[in-house]
Amino acid sequence: DLADLTAPFDGPMIVTVAPDVVAPGDIARLAAAGRFVFAGHTDADFDTAIAGFSAGIVGTTHLFNAMSQMGSRTPGMVGAAMTRGVAGIIVDLLHVHAASVAASWRCMGADRLFLVSDAMATIGSDVDQFTLDGKSIRLVNGRLSDADGTLAGAHLSMAEAVRLAVTRVGIPVGDALRMATRTPADAVGLWDRGRIVPGSRADFVELDEELRVCGVFRK
Repeated sequence: DLADLTAPFDGPMIVTVAPDVVAPGDIARLAAAGRFVFAGHTDADFDTAIAGFSAGIVGTTHLFNAMSQMGSRTPGMVGAAMTRGVAGIIVDLLHVHAASVAASWRCMGADRLFLVSDAMATIGSDVDQFTLDGKSIRLVNGRLSDADGTLAGAHLSMAEAVRLAVTRVGIPVGDALRMATRTPADAVGLWDRGRIVPGSRADFVELDEELRVCGVFRK
């Protein structure tokens, strides 16, 4: 409940809320407690979403997915996200079409739009099925879905998201790397991450010319 979410916590915490369900006052309480409040899994219309941002929402969880879409006269949650705060986006090209990713990047830029993996247990393991909320989820041809075909998380690493953003979407390498590092770090106030400057953490990933991971160095 709200008391648990506002209790003392060591480190940044993102709390995703549906602004059509969670009252502005509760959003404000979460923000006042130092939580990074994001909007997601919501059918909120544009005005309700904007009211949520005014109350303390700072970003949007997996843009386009599980939310009201943008129409010419009904901007929805997607439209609100385009005009307010930051947003994560799943670039596996299953959750969001490459053209929609490109349009979002052109609108929001690499300082507001960042890459998220939404990865499940299948990444980095031999797992090819699991249970989520009582439903059996299976991995077939890189797609995680239930028996009805509904997507359930992603079989996506951050390195693959960067590669797809560059090679399939057409985002410049510098922007794609920023969207995987500095922008998400800044979104939750981790100012010592995602950049190479004095005082930052010495965490590096070495990539080859095809943007494949060659090595990892951690402080």
